[in-house]
Amino acid sequence: MRSSGEFQLAIDYYTKIINAGEVGGANLAVIYSNRASTYSVSGQSDEALRDFVEALRLDPDDAVTYANRGAHYEQLKQYDRAIQDYDEAIRLKPSNAKFFLNRGGAHKRIGRYDKAIRDYDHAIRLKPDYAEAFSSRGNTYLKKRQFEQAMRDYDHAIRLKPDYAIAFYNRGSAYMKRGKFDKAIKDFDQAIRLQPDHASSFHNRGFTYAKKGRFDRAISDYDAAIRLKPGDANAHHNRGFAYINKGEFDKAIRDYDEAIRLKPDQVGMFYERGSAHAEVGQNDRAIRDYDVVIRLRPNNALAFYRRARAKFYSVRLAGAVSDLSVAAWIWLKSGAAAIHRYLRQLVRGQSGQARLGGSQLEYSTRSSGQIS
Repeated sequence: MRSSGEFQLAIDYYTKIINAGEVGGANLAVIYSNRASTYSVSGQSDEALRDFVEALRLDPDDAVTYANRGAHYEQLKQYDRAIQDYDEAIRLKPSNAKFFLNRGGAHKRIGRYDKAIRDYDHAIRLKPDYAEAFSSRGNTYLKKRQFEQAMRDYDHAIRLKPDYAIAFYNRGSAYMKRGKFDKAIKDFDQAIRLQPDHASSFHNRGFTYAKKGRFDRAISDYDAAIRLKPGDANAHHNRGFAYINKGEFDKAIRDYDEAIRLKPDQVGMFYERGSAHAEVGQNDRAIRDYDVVIRLRPNNALAFYRRARAKFYSVRLAGAVSDLSVAAWIWLKSGAAAIHRYLRQLVRGQSGQARLGGSQLEYSTRSSGQIS
């Protein structure tokens, strides 16, 4: 990964050429396009967009500039704009497999999985040894819960490119989702050997170790993930969950504090931090965390129950009784709804498929996201 100093050197170099006034036309467009891409990867969005506009003014038929601006819009999560730029890049240069790969990624990120697969198919037709396209298509099949197709694509990507760390990471993540933890760990091991600075491989291996109850190994991997990517809220969240399972509640609370600071809209983090506060007798803080959960998820019976316990231990008995009553009402209502569904299925002659069950009450930690 390049440093900010290296990015600035590149920007200064391109700026010097532009200011010299010795280059014009399509060649100058390339300079603006390159400076725009450098601004983009260094996080200077406004400057990047201005340079992309100037590059396309100078050379409106430059497919690469459209594709690079599309990639920039993806970074901004403006996926429809990204797709429009990829469309134009493909119109100008329909033989470029990478443009189809990139458009497929944008479609996947907004849930248009079938369109994404069609783009990956096209990329593979243009470039049959395109390991990245196989791996990305595998990710999309995984999103569609078509596990066999996903595994075939990951396997093929690895055969084509045995040193492709991301393919091992993606296949490991698929194994993890299917509960095949030993196979997942083996793939994460290989991904880390090939790319030792890949934070997500450490994170997901840690998550897998936690699933196996090996919390010390999980924490060690989360430590590595956080060193490599300090702003990863999920890594702090999951390390906090591992500390809870080890009974190290103060450490858990510190991780939840950081996770919530980084990602304050994740309800599960407040619930778990509330549980950690309660375990160390910080009932007022626990109540405040459960307040947040209940405000955002007013039908969460377990949050009312946990808050009732915290109120009971803080000698706020009336509030405890009130919260217990609400929790019981939600549980009864969810059970009644399940029974109603079951009886309706019986009437329809579908009793063999009926399943009784209440609402989901527990939160679960998150593995790292897939990489396309």
